Amino acid sequence: MNRFFKINLIACILIVCILAIIPFIRNTEKYDLDDAARLHAPGKFVTLSNGITHYQIAGPVEGQTIILIHGFSVPMYIYDSTFNVLSDAGFQVLRFDLWGRGYSSRPKVSYDLKLFIRQVKELIDSLNLSPPVDLIGVSMGGTIVAGFVNEYPQLVRNVVLIDPGSVKKDITPLNIPILGDYLAAAFWIPALPQSQLNDFYQPDRFQDWPIRFKEQMKYKGFRYAILTTARNLLNQDYISFFSKLNDRHVLLIWGSQDKNVPLSQSDTLRNLINPEFLLIDNAGHLPHFEQPSVVNGRLIEFLKHDHKK
Repeated sequence: MNRFFKINLIACILIVCILAIIPFIRNTEKYDLDDAARLHAPGKFVTLSNGITHYQIAGPVEGQTIILIHGFSVPMYIYDSTFNVLSDAGFQVLRFDLWGRGYSSRPKVSYDLKLFIRQVKELIDSLNLSPPVDLIGVSMGGTIVAGFVNEYPQLVRNVVLIDPGSVKKDITPLNIPILGDYLAAAFWIPALPQSQLNDFYQPDRFQDWPIRFKEQMKYKGFRYAILTTARNLLNQDYISFFSKLNDRHVLLIWGSQDKNVPLSQSDTLRNLINPEFLLIDNAGHLPHFEQPSVVNGRLIEFLKHDHKK
């Protein structure tokens, strides 16, 4: 074995060792999500079939019930700009962390659309909410809203979609067994906190966003939940579910500078379900956060009326 070959062999071994330990070095999941971890979390907790769901509910019990459903990775604080405004307007408002996010349990199951639909249904039942409810979904939350209406049309009154995801995403190579698991653990998921700033048109206004996001990453099961959601939900086409929304009134809100779900995708939904459409200038993927006064005013106006089609 010549000297040159030995050097290359050692270099290859070092590279392989470094690549192998990257997921362990970048793993932030140090703690169990138990009662102690949840002790100082705001809101309340309820036990459902897949574990514990973290939620907040506010507003008069006799008010029309509105359920806020967040998207792929940011938990219920994504509605900080909306939650209190709607409850102060006389609605009973529920927001919660989807399975695998925030302070909700991270069950070892397939994170598909049915899982999240069941979570919403069990919340309605467990909290004794009075249907029909109004549903508001942002991004992937819009997909969950569409799926829920398809499954339980009698439980839903009106629908609000904020930059919803309706088109199948190409998640290659994350969908490849072993390779996808490695890439997710080593690179994709560790980069998620900083990548959240891409959801904003003016990210400099939200510099605390990555810090807030990292809190949920301390607890075991987050990486699993995120990857299996990408594999079992994001890479599916749900346009047929959205088409079923044409039998009820829908408010579709879109940020004109959305880089995550481009404005061009709104054309399909507008032709499909003929919603009321609100385009928000100077806003990205989260227009309710960047332009809250504009969005909240329109939300209240829309939700105060029992629209009929």
